[in-house]
Amino acid sequence: MLSLLASIVLWGQVATAQSEIRHGVLPLTRLSDWESQTDITLSTGTLAELEVDPNFEGDFRLIYDTATQILEGYQVVERAGYFPENAGIPRDQQLARAQAVYRFYLLPNSNGLILYRSPSENTARYMIRKPGVGFLLPQP
Repeated sequence: MLSLLASIVLWGQVATAQSEIRHGVLPLTRLSDWESQTDITLSTGTLAELEVDPNFEGDFRLIYDTATQILEGYQVVERAGYFPENAGIPRDQQLARAQAVYRFYLLPNSNGLILYRSPSENTARYMIRKPGVGFLLPQP
């Protein structure tokens, strides 16, 4: 389900928030490949570093809350798929240690934020990428 967050007027000030574009599960290797594309990727780090990242513009509290719950609904398995050891676990609820659950957001400054978390690490990570390159981001 996609959630679209609009501008919110609070006490005479306008606060803009990010829009979730898509979500899902990806192999960690795919995310690592994207992080290493330094011509497109503006910054990367752990959730704790996002709040002070100069490329981040948006609602940190919403991102933080999402990160704390992003693995809910998944069951960690050694290998995802239709294997005997996964009997009774729906395929869309399986998460291998070599995978990560991600949320992709379009930020108010038009950059793309990918928030992701793997069961193999005790924190969420992120990357911020330039608009208009990959992920079907709109051109600035």
